[in-house]
Amino acid sequence: CTQLMPADHDLTHQPADYFSLLGIAQTYRIDPAELEAKYKDLQRVLHPDKFATSSEAERIRSVEQSSLVNIAVAVLRSPLRRAQYILKLNGINMEGEDTMEDPELLMEVMETRMAVDEAESEEELQSLRKENLVKQKACEK
Repeated sequence: CTQLMPADHDLTHQPADYFSLLGIAQTYRIDPAELEAKYKDLQRVLHPDKFATSSEAERIRSVEQSSLVNIAVAVLRSPLRRAQYILKLNGINMEGEDTMEDPELLMEVMETRMAVDEAESEEELQSLRKENLVKQKACEK
């Protein structure tokens, strides 16, 4: 097929799922190399330069679909944006949420930030990292 077909979803709105668009598993922990490979594969097919001599409709679809891939990759590359996106997919909208309502969690975050700022060696930072990974794993259960 040498023609670019319209996307399966309405490009004026967010797609149903950036993970599906890129062909990767819907999970917080993603392989950055896999994300980049999928991005490059899609851009090899969709990039507007490939459609410079095509019809106007195909050029427009190429720009729209290439842009959508760029947005999806930008969201999934960022750990914070990826987490917010996964929450949104599950019905939890965190946009505009800049405050923590749990005072204990806020105190823990502040204390951890201070400990990182005050760390004087790589070993101290690694120890803090290990402690946080243990806490993170406990929250994931």
